[in-house]
Amino acid sequence: MRYNRGMTQSLFVRRMEDNMLQSNGKDKIEYVALYCRVATAGQFSDEAVKVQEDELLHWLKASEINAKVVRVFADKGNPAQDALTEMMQEMKRYGGKTHAAAVSADRFSRTIWKLDHLIQLADAQDTTLYAIREDAMLNDEAQMTLCVALLKGGAAR
Repeated sequence: MRYNRGMTQSLFVRRMEDNMLQSNGKDKIEYVALYCRVATAGQFSDEAVKVQEDELLHWLKASEINAKVVRVFADKGNPAQDALTEMMQEMKRYGGKTHAAAVSADRFSRTIWKLDHLIQLADAQDTTLYAIREDAMLNDEAQMTLCVALLKGGAAR
């Protein structure tokens, strides 16, 4: 792993080299960001982030997304979600079609208002947001309705 030493302790960023995935003949998505978040910076936060990261990487490898660059961003007990902010800024700088994924919608945000703002920002910069456990694209209005219900603690598929 490579760490950017200039970042806060609550954040790590790992970059995987070009061509992590074999070409599948689909349109090339140049940039994929995987976002992990745990509620506390306590004893098990490193393990919890690693579990999320492994799940996201497994999902990515199984998907039809063909990425040139994959980066993992993580917030550990940071309510400001600095890694999420950095991720969105970097994806904007990268330009073009990008994807961002988290294990569930509540990893991006536990509040509907903040999640809605994130979705608007993602739409403006051509980024598709995925919540993999809900099997949902958050930019899709019908799927977002399901995620809102899940965030409120109800509705099963």
